[in-house]
Amino acid sequence: MATELTKGQIKPLADAIQYKPPFFGGTLKIPTESFTLFYGQVDNAQRIDLFNPTEERPVGCARKMDSSNFQCAFDAERLGLVGIACGNLIFGKAELKTVKAELYKLNVYGPGSFFKPHKDTPRDKTMFGSLVVTFPTTHEGGELVLRHKGNEKVMDFAAWLKEEDEPCVAYAAFFSDVEHEVLEVKSGYRVTITYNLYFEDAPATAPDSSSPFPVRALIPPSEQRFEEALAKLLNDPTFLPDGGTLGFGFEHQYPITIPHPEFPKKAPKNQLKPFLRVLKGNDAMVLQMFRRQGLDPFVAAIYEVDHFQFMCDKIIDLGEMYEESEVDKVRDCGGIIINCRPNNDWQLEVEEPVAWIKMPTDHNRQGFPYLAYGNEAQLEYLYGDLCLIVRVEPFGVRAQPAVKHEG
Repeated sequence: MATELTKGQIKPLADAIQYKPPFFGGTLKIPTESFTLFYGQVDNAQRIDLFNPTEERPVGCARKMDSSNFQCAFDAERLGLVGIACGNLIFGKAELKTVKAELYKLNVYGPGSFFKPHKDTPRDKTMFGSLVVTFPTTHEGGELVLRHKGNEKVMDFAAWLKEEDEPCVAYAAFFSDVEHEVLEVKSGYRVTITYNLYFEDAPATAPDSSSPFPVRALIPPSEQRFEEALAKLLNDPTFLPDGGTLGFGFEHQYPITIPHPEFPKKAPKNQLKPFLRVLKGNDAMVLQMFRRQGLDPFVAAIYEVDHFQFMCDKIIDLGEMYEESEVDKVRDCGGIIINCRPNNDWQLEVEEPVAWIKMPTDHNRQGFPYLAYGNEAQLEYLYGDLCLIVRVEPFGVRAQPAVKHEG
């Protein structure tokens, strides 16, 4: 296990990480021509001004339209809303992140309409969130309620828009693992368009008007504190003098499905690497800070088997168990013992202790069934919780910290 000294030394790292609810909202002034909406089929196309709607019910009788059935003069990227909204969600020191906003659907909520609490199902592994834009059609109710890790935010778009003297829309951006619901509309019609937000692989170099949209992330105070605390530790000869391993449990859930490993022993070592490309919030911040200090973090799966806790750089499928035990097979598939309970019957010891900045979570749990044969066959499951791991070299060998702590 990690020594008490090491646990005490990494406490400033844990303390530096401040939870920030992964949602952001507000209003945005836009030109009046951006309120024009075209909808319907080619032979029956119609037009409406969502700033001054004359129809009793906007957009005909449709409650929902896919993007193929309407066109809107409003453009979230061109008007700068993607940069504003996503810049308050994505962490990254002095970096541009390339974000693509894809128009998804239009919703009309009339009196009595609501939407139950739910989480969005990501349509792609690079999708990280949603952007909802509400137009200033007259209505009451229909508040958007966002929840994450016990935090709740009620966004009353109707009230926000009533307070504005100039043409505006209201908006909310949030990560895909945020639960959200629409409360009942009391009167009028609530009209919204929704964008799906994606990370793009191509690095952004400078903002321009093309899509995908380069977004400069805000620098949260916790990032600077974490970076300074990490640099101070790496420059301390008493911190892991002979080297060691740090771990960080992910704060967010990610839309990546690991394919069933047909040959577990031959699963590629970079099987979990795609997770590094889509990290968000504090998960992304910790990854970036490790890299800035010359460290090479990777994603690992943590397994609890019998009296042991294992770490593996790939997903393990035990398949069918005959004479071999779960412990032996996990080790045979590359599992490394990082912790064990006392008084176990195995003659095995911890091979690589991990000092946890934040304990593993089950937000990205991966599991496969296997058949365990004893007196009779039983279907069991082996679950692995994904987390971020980084190995620190001995003092005098590890890279010089990129940021020196003063004081």
